[in-house]
Amino acid sequence: MAQAPAMIDFQALARDVSGDPITNQLITVKASILDGPVGFTIWQETQNVTTDDYGLFTIKLGNNIPIAVNWGDSFHYIKIEIDPEGGSSFIDMGTTQLLSVPYALYATNVENNDDADADPENEFQELSISGSDLSISDGNTVTLPGGTSFWEQNGDDIYYLTGNVGVGTETPDYGANVADAKVLTINAADVGGVDDHPAILEFRGSDANDGGVLGKIEFFNWANGVNYDLAKIEATRSDGINQAYSSLNFFTRMGGPASYTSKMTIDHNGYVGVGTTTPLVRLHSVLTNDAGVLGSDLGSLYSPTQYLSPAIAGFSDNNTADISYGVWGHANSTTSPYNMGVFGEGGGGSANNYGIYGVAYGQAGSNYSICVYGDDEGSASNNYAGYFSGAVHINGTLSKSGGSFKIDHPLDPQNKFLIHSFVESPDMMNIYNGNITTDDNGMAIVELPSYFEAENIDFRYQLTVVGEFAQAIVKEKIADNKFTIMTDKPNIEVSWQVTGVRNDKWAQQNRIVPEQKKQGVEKGKYLNPEVFGKSKSEGMPVGIK
Repeated sequence: MAQAPAMIDFQALARDVSGDPITNQLITVKASILDGPVGFTIWQETQNVTTDDYGLFTIKLGNNIPIAVNWGDSFHYIKIEIDPEGGSSFIDMGTTQLLSVPYALYATNVENNDDADADPENEFQELSISGSDLSISDGNTVTLPGGTSFWEQNGDDIYYLTGNVGVGTETPDYGANVADAKVLTINAADVGGVDDHPAILEFRGSDANDGGVLGKIEFFNWANGVNYDLAKIEATRSDGINQAYSSLNFFTRMGGPASYTSKMTIDHNGYVGVGTTTPLVRLHSVLTNDAGVLGSDLGSLYSPTQYLSPAIAGFSDNNTADISYGVWGHANSTTSPYNMGVFGEGGGGSANNYGIYGVAYGQAGSNYSICVYGDDEGSASNNYAGYFSGAVHINGTLSKSGGSFKIDHPLDPQNKFLIHSFVESPDMMNIYNGNITTDDNGMAIVELPSYFEAENIDFRYQLTVVGEFAQAIVKEKIADNKFTIMTDKPNIEVSWQVTGVRNDKWAQQNRIVPEQKKQGVEKGKYLNPEVFGKSKSEGMPVGIK
């Protein structure tokens, strides 16, 4: 049977705003089908066509956009608009009702219109089934061959109790076996409504599951007629059938069946363990002979002063914890010659390279803001809160309980150290010294560095004669970075020392206050409780020493 064309021929006369025909010109025609004279637009399309010598044009509606209209639901109207210039500035040519042609009217009363093929010898009959009997409404009966159905029905449920179901295989090995398929797709339409749900793939374990395994996904490789299981993801529960605690474990192989072990675990706390099935923190990595965590550039991370490109970034925003760590490192191997809780290495930069770089942002009300804090808690003979091999610069004030230099002993460098204590003072004191010999008149002028008076104030003098008894005095005080010594005898060697208090801009704004009262949590605590016979618990809190 031929199929009716899905288009409608339409012809009209194009006129301009003056009513004159638009002849031999490319125009744009917009046709719309409405559900009323001024109703809603059901269908619409735009076509370009050239008028003839009389201004007539003919188009096939539905040539660009198929017409999808339910013609039987109501009356329909066609609206025609044109743009004489072939653009989109349309002129309304009017709206008219769509009417039937004579043969279409005849179709409503065609003979045998309730019959599919208009053949009186072949009328519709009703089929019905009862058990294995198929009955026809005219009284005839067809008997279907007997047999056993693999599927059974209970209401809306269809089920299969015995055997396995195979898709793509004639010999399924499992309850549902999909073979020769590279992708298994689970799809749900119209997801997102109030009563809609996304596609769900569930693994339901039972109380008889070995080892508390709730379900798993395994990955195999078929080779030489054998299936090799290479990796799997396993969901497990804690002891007890109804326990609410569960874990997700990821397994891979390396070098044979014996190496099929858990490589990553997510426990019921949300802790992630890599190399351990019992993670103790949010991300717990354990590796025997390599780096536990290795990071590469993650992109740009904004800080208050610049954009950073961190390999590993740690943040702690806990407002209730006693101590928060952005990054915490712990090394406690009893066999390794070296243990490093945190190891930093910086190199390759064209400007500055930092192995470890820290910034501390103290907020209002903070007791202390500490960029790097080290605490010696070991029992070894040589323990250091910080150890530096190389030059160290502190752009600020250094405070300490004691200080010294420590070098290889000049006389026995392989077996001894030489240690001297720092010279301490309540002032920011600079010391300058030297030896000079007076002339035949007992006079000598000591030249000091050119920056001396710019750097120092409050000068102090010490003079000691060398070699014989004589008297020496400061004849003229420091002026223009020099001072004059006079002895009561000529040609006397004098050892001199001058001290001054720093007077540079930084020193002016950061004077040492020799005595200070302890504040807040410092009260009642000791920097060095052991020297007072006190326990370590009476020392300053962590981060304050």
